[in-house]
Amino acid sequence: MLILSVHFPARRYHASPWDRHVNEGEVEWPPAPWRFLRALLAAGFAVEHWPDEAVPPLARSLVEKLAADVPSFRLPAAASAHTRHYMPIRSGRSETTTLVLDAFLRFVDPDPELLIEWPEVQLEPAELELLDRLLPAISYLGRAESWAECRRVESADESGIWCRPLAHDREPAGEVVPTLCAVAHADYAATRTAGVQQSLAVATAESGGKLSTARRRKLEAEWPADVVDALLQRTSSLRGQGWTRPPASRLVRYDLPAPALRPGLGRGPAPRAARETVDTLLWALSSDTVRGQVLPSLTRALPQAELLHRSAVSRLGASGNCAALTGLDDVGEPLRGNRHTHYVPLDLDGDGRLDHVLVHAPMGFDQRALDALRGVSRTWAKGVGHDLVVSCAGVGRLPELVASLVRDGHRAPAVLATSATWASVTPFVLPRHPKRTRHHLEDQVRAELAARGFPEPAAIELFDRAELLDRGLHRFVRRRRPGRPQPPLDRAFGLRLRFAEQVRGILAIGYASHFGLGLFAAE
Repeated sequence: MLILSVHFPARRYHASPWDRHVNEGEVEWPPAPWRFLRALLAAGFAVEHWPDEAVPPLARSLVEKLAADVPSFRLPAAASAHTRHYMPIRSGRSETTTLVLDAFLRFVDPDPELLIEWPEVQLEPAELELLDRLLPAISYLGRAESWAECRRVESADESGIWCRPLAHDREPAGEVVPTLCAVAHADYAATRTAGVQQSLAVATAESGGKLSTARRRKLEAEWPADVVDALLQRTSSLRGQGWTRPPASRLVRYDLPAPALRPGLGRGPAPRAARETVDTLLWALSSDTVRGQVLPSLTRALPQAELLHRSAVSRLGASGNCAALTGLDDVGEPLRGNRHTHYVPLDLDGDGRLDHVLVHAPMGFDQRALDALRGVSRTWAKGVGHDLVVSCAGVGRLPELVASLVRDGHRAPAVLATSATWASVTPFVLPRHPKRTRHHLEDQVRAELAARGFPEPAAIELFDRAELLDRGLHRFVRRRRPGRPQPPLDRAFGLRLRFAEQVRGILAIGYASHFGLGLFAAE
């Protein structure tokens, strides 16, 4: 048995499957063994300085042994994602743009490791020594953005997400994925002999006589001499010769488990108890317009959160209530404690526009809620603003999601920090109409904090007009769509809350606090 480990330091994998256009948005997963063998040969030319297309016998023996066996893969947890680019096309003085998709996998694990296991391969000591020299020279797998660190390991933990070849007599447990593999050296030799004879026979019949030596050699050259020569062929040459699939290759059906491309924490399918404790999901927003990225202003946090909420709830269908998303119990009564879903607007790049939304439910998400949230892919503006493309960037517990944002190079959002002093980043709107003798602003703030389990504040300070305008809180949309509850008093307040102890966010109170209003950031 031979086991190789591939780490992805950038936590991304970019590769298009064979015979699929890059703009189809498909990602080759698991990585094709054909691709890995080509990367191994490329490493040999780079570090062993082999002459052009002259692979030494020891390397040929190594590659042929790997080609004869079909490997299995232990896959790190990953989520599919993509970016969109409008590339210029110039024709004379005119210029247009074309949409180009860059699809990739984003790994959830901070140190993603792919294991490739060849169960039947037995290598000689010299072949193992050569393999150990070649593996560190593989700097990427797939496209150049897919940085890789490869090494040989002695054993593999059988737990985790394993993707194995699908036997003909077995029903798939997940998705069936055709994957490009090499064939055994002996099998290809027989296929090549039959193919060359057929090509010569067809050419002889078409010419009506004997073929010239040059014509015969050209037809024979269209078939690589062996598996290693086939791996060295350029894709452009294969296309030019009319090959729909590389010679010496075959498509092997792999059984890709359902959790392999679903965002999650850690390796492998999480146990049921762990899945039920997931309480946070992160959405990344992008816009699909010919003018490039036109994301909504942060001041439109409320209407954008409502659009996302409606889209998620619509995916529940008629299969019953989901308390975490709807905020209602099984008999239609509102839940107490505000433990259902909050949509927290985030501006991670600091440009004043809404680029991420954190979806958090203190009560946790069950599988139906997670499936509905993962199913949101677009929001339709219907003439107000721009349609948004929504992709899931992570799922897990709130502290772990915050840590993953920091690992990705983002500054930890202040709305998710810990502090004794908090200030408004979206306007606080009174949830009840103030009376002359009760329900004053301070009374309502204290009641809202108590209802959400926060300690009694030591001081509540109201922003003066200058600070309110300076922070732009007056510009925020503060009314929900028609037919939904409206604010008792349509007025924006800015507050600074001081506590006697450290308080951890998310701190959101007041009217529409589940949709982005009344949000505070740590100072």
